[in-house]
Amino acid sequence: MGYFALQNKEMQSKVVHVVSESLSKQVGSEVDIDELEWTFPNSFILNNVYIEDLKGDTMLFLERTKVTINLIQLFSSKVSFRTIQFTGLDANLSVDSLGVSNFQFFIDAFRQEKDDSLSIKWSMDIESMAFNDCAFTFSNPYKEKKIGRFDPNNLSVSEINGRVYVRSFEKDSIYILLEE
Repeated sequence: MGYFALQNKEMQSKVVHVVSESLSKQVGSEVDIDELEWTFPNSFILNNVYIEDLKGDTMLFLERTKVTINLIQLFSSKVSFRTIQFTGLDANLSVDSLGVSNFQFFIDAFRQEKDDSLSIKWSMDIESMAFNDCAFTFSNPYKEKKIGRFDPNNLSVSEINGRVYVRSFEKDSIYILLEE
């Protein structure tokens, strides 16, 4: 029944509207998702995702992302992403004069305040990620610029294309294999 409901464009629009509105309220900033598609049984596609930072600037725009999950793992309180494919990702990250990033509010909105014995502890892993025509900027104008050298406080990378395979995703170590 749920499958057929999410195949209906009108129902998809209603779900996307409710999710966008709920996320915007939870994080205290604009979150807009244009379209959601579900491919039975385990793939989801989000089109035109927009997230503003608290200053009203574009923090993230994502033209399209496809996520494939392992449904069996959900029964063990584990979100296991088989693949996450990003197309047209444009992320603009920065740090303010106090050293706080412009995305910290988003992380804080989902942080559990207290230990709730009734809540279920979830874990997450990712098998692979793919990037197609993606861009990333990071700016920390409060750090001295390094002229003529690599400056991690002022980065701008465009035309990111490739795959990242995560072989082991553990608390203390991550092993990554990069492929062009």
